[in-house]
Amino acid sequence: MPYIRRNNISFHYRKYRSENPYAQETLILLHGLGPDMNSWQHIVPYFLRHYHVFMYDLRGFGKSEPGNETLSLDLLTEDLAFLINVFDIRNYHLITQGFSGFIGVRHAGNQHTQNMQTLTLMTAPVYFPKKLGNNIIQRRREWVEEVGSLHPLAKMIITQNCYPLTEEKAAVLFEAYDRVAPEDYFALFRNHFEDDAAEQLGRVHVPTLMLSGAEDTVYPPELFGASVQLYPNAKHFIVPNASFMMQMDQPGLVSDWIHQFIEKSTSKPDQNYRDYRQKLNDELYREINSIKVHTGTLDVNCMNGFSVYLGGQRVHGQWSKRKAMQLLVYLAMKQSVTREELCDVFWPETDLKSAKNSLRVALHHLKKLFETNTNTPILESDKEFVFLRGHIQCDIRDYMEKIKHAHQLNNAVARAESYRQLLREAPDNPLPGLYDEWFIDLRNYLEQEQGTMALFLADYHEKNNDRIICIDYMKLAVHYYQNDIHLQERLSELETRIRIG
Repeated sequence: MPYIRRNNISFHYRKYRSENPYAQETLILLHGLGPDMNSWQHIVPYFLRHYHVFMYDLRGFGKSEPGNETLSLDLLTEDLAFLINVFDIRNYHLITQGFSGFIGVRHAGNQHTQNMQTLTLMTAPVYFPKKLGNNIIQRRREWVEEVGSLHPLAKMIITQNCYPLTEEKAAVLFEAYDRVAPEDYFALFRNHFEDDAAEQLGRVHVPTLMLSGAEDTVYPPELFGASVQLYPNAKHFIVPNASFMMQMDQPGLVSDWIHQFIEKSTSKPDQNYRDYRQKLNDELYREINSIKVHTGTLDVNCMNGFSVYLGGQRVHGQWSKRKAMQLLVYLAMKQSVTREELCDVFWPETDLKSAKNSLRVALHHLKKLFETNTNTPILESDKEFVFLRGHIQCDIRDYMEKIKHAHQLNNAVARAESYRQLLREAPDNPLPGLYDEWFIDLRNYLEQEQGTMALFLADYHEKNNDRIICIDYMKLAVHYYQNDIHLQERLSELETRIRIG
C-alpha cells in the first residue's frame, strides 16, 4: 500500500491514471468525518473516464496516522497543501464531502492556489445555523461519552447517510468508523466557521459546485440553497434519490454533473460567442429600460410591514387574499420563477394538479390588483414561467445584497461601518405577516446574518479596547444566538471586567 510521510506522520494515499490518454487534470478527493477514502470507491471508475484521481486518508482516519498534535482544520489544510506540492499536482479540481468542505474552502481561499480550477462541496455544511449546530455537537458528544465508543453513533449516522442503505455500503462505512478515535472525531466535529463564515466563503473565487442529497434528513437541500449566495461564484444542485453519501447512492449521476460543471466552468468561449453575448446584453438592456419608462418602478416593501408602490403611487387592494402578498414578495426577490417552483413553495402539501389550479387562481387575483392601477401588464406568465416586468425594487432583496457586499469587504474598518449601518436598518420583526416555510427560513437566515455581524463588531471593538461598545454588540449577538452558552459566558466575563475596572 502506498504511504508518504510528513513530519514523521504516515499518510495512506492512492493515485490513479485516467483511462483517457489525453487527460491533463486531476481530481483530488477528500472524504468526510468518520469515513475514509474507501467511501469514494463507487464513483472513482466514473471519474477515471476523464481525469486522473488522487485521494488519501485524512490525518487520524483510515490508515493515516493521527500524530501527536491535536487535530485541527489548519493542520489538515496544511496536509493537503503538502501533498499537492510533493506530488506536483497541477491543474486540479478539489472534491470534498462533508467535513472536508471546511478544508476545501480554507484551501481555496488561499492566495497560493493558482493551479486549483474548481471546488465541489458534496453535502458540506460549512455554513450551518449556529444554535442548532452546537446542540447537535453537544448531543453527539454526550452520547459517545456515556457509551464510551463511537460505534452506536456511527450506526445512527450510517443509517441516515445512505439512500438506500445496503450491506456493502454499511460495511465500508463501519470499517472506517471503527478506526476513528473518539477524541480525534470530536477535535474536528464542530462548526469551524461559526464566527466568520461569510468572510471565509467570500474568499472562494474559483467556480464552486454545491451538491446536496434530496433524501438527506440531517443536512437537507434548504441549508445549501440558503447559503449559496455567500459564495462569489457558486451553483447548487440537488441530487435525486441520494442522501449524505451521494457518491455511493448515485455515483454515475454525481460524476456526470461534476464533469459537466468542470467542463462549463473551465471552457473559454470563442470571440464570436463573446461578441454575440455582448450584443444580446446591449439590446436586452435597451428594451428593459424602455419597459421601465412605460411601467414605472414597482416598489415592494416587506421588512417593516407590507406595502406596494407603482410609479410612486401606493397600490391598494386585497393583498391578504389568495396568497397575493406572499407571491408578490417572492417574485420581487426572484423576478422570474417556474410555476412548479411556486407550487412547491406555497402549496407543498397539495398534489401537483391541485397546486397548479390554486396557483392559477392566485395569479389571476394578483393580476387584477395591478390592473386597477395601470394599463401596462406588470405580472406576466406562460405555461412554464411567471415573471414581473419593469424596474423592480424590493427592500429585503436590497438589504441582503448589502449584507453580501459588506461580507466581501477586506478592510476591517469599512466592513465594521457597513455592519453598523446594516444593524441600524435591521427591523425588530422582519417579514411580518409572511409565515410560509420559505419566509420563515429567510427570516432565520437574516437573524443568523445579523448575529454574525454583531459578533464581528463585538470582536472589532474589543480589539480596539472599546469595551462598552463591545458589550453592546455582544448583547445583540446573544439576542440572535440565545442558546449559545459560550457567548453568554463571554458576555458575563466582559461585564465583570467592566465592573472591576
